[in-house]
Amino acid sequence: MKVKFYRTATLVNHLIEAKTEGKLNKFLKQIQKTELLICDEWGYIPLDREGVQLLFQVIAKCYEKRSLIITTNLEFSKWINIFYDERMTNVIINRFIHHSYLLIFIGENCRLNTLPLSINVGNEDAGKKYGQMQNFYLAKHTLFLFKKS
Repeated sequence: MKVKFYRTATLVNHLIEAKTEGKLNKFLKQIQKTELLICDEWGYIPLDREGVQLLFQVIAKCYEKRSLIITTNLEFSKWINIFYDERMTNVIINRFIHHSYLLIFIGENCRLNTLPLSINVGNEDAGKKYGQMQNFYLAKHTLFLFKKS
């Protein structure tokens, strides 16, 4: 099985670079040759309009033709913050939920065990920051499995 793995931001950077160099079609054809495309850290880094449009091209070319795995800790309602465009966000979500399996993992992340048991908080702001970080590690993790038809 031919598999490609990308952190989503890295994939978008490759797409933009390929477009700038006039090699976008070649890069998209390489992706189309894979049977499984994995996009990790979906939504961790907001994308610009060009990046969103290029990522949508990848999704559209994969839709019903190859399998996709998307990992994220963002619920659908937060995706507008990634793509900035409500219409594009809705189209992407619709493509994702059609023919897919949604697996939600709730509980402690194994990275939580590497955090110190206690910290010396010098001020209230630092404590709030640590609390936010701790909440991040306890966030649910979602895995989308998109099966080709």
